[in-house]
Amino acid sequence: MWKYTAMIRGLSIDDAIRKVSFLPQKGAKILKDCLLEGQKIAVREHGIEYPSNMWIEHAYCNKGKILYTMRLAFKYPARVRTRYCHVCIVFREGAPPKEYYPSEEMTGFEKMEDYIKKQRERRILFSL
Repeated sequence: MWKYTAMIRGLSIDDAIRKVSFLPQKGAKILKDCLLEGQKIAVREHGIEYPSNMWIEHAYCNKGKILYTMRLAFKYPARVRTRYCHVCIVFREGAPPKEYYPSEEMTGFEKMEDYIKKQRERRILFSL
């Protein structure tokens, strides 16, 4: 599920629904339902005028509860684990940003200079 939430971060809601609808996995179908339901809730409860004028600011999933059950397999009980997860999606009204993930275009020499500068700025606390 985290793969799909990472894939839709920073996209407009229409692009995210379109992108997820082409994936055949079960998690993608669940995420599509969550996006559509979130869009309806935003319009109904939060007064968003245009449902397609939103973008996904944050999207992540956390580990949920694990349900342990028993079933009979070959005359002996087998332990079955059913795993759940929590999906959190935050919408923001307006157009999506051009670059959601900021890109740092530093050369190797600039990275080395930055590292040396940070090393020289270090101080030992409570010393003379």
